Amino acid sequence: LSASSLTAAAPAGAGDLAPFVGTWSGDWNPGPGSNGKFRALDLEIRPGGKIVETWYRYQKQDDGTVKTSKTSHAVTKYKVSGQTLLLTTHVASFKFERQPPGPTDIEESLELQGKDEAVFKALSNSLLAEAKRKGGLVPPEPPPIAMKRRS
Repeated sequence: LSASSLTAAAPAGAGDLAPFVGTWSGDWNPGPGSNGKFRALDLEIRPGGKIVETWYRYQKQDDGTVKTSKTSHAVTKYKVSGQTLLLTTHVASFKFERQPPGPTDIEESLELQGKDEAVFKALSNSLLAEAKRKGGLVPPEPPPIAMKRRS
């Protein structure tokens, strides 16, 4: 699913989005022996309040090539608190490990570090929190992602 094919309605929100408007991108470095950085996330914040996030996934194939896929979701709720934009995204079918897919609400933040720099953090995932509460093994929250405004 690409960001351009996603219909995003303006989410329920509070606060002035103006300092955050633009397309933000963040990369991650998979570590030693890798060939550079990979795009991890794009966050498109539109002037009218529509917000779309796109996560990238990379899978190494048997022939050594890397298959890239991306998934986009509309942000359902936001709140501006000072230099931080708090986001909630609802994912209808979130899957991890061997668990069956299920609906989840993911809470995240984008904290401005300058005019065109920010840090993105995943704060919580309701499906993972419930699995952990039941004693299941869940992955740790991903590390913060340095973001740059592209437009």
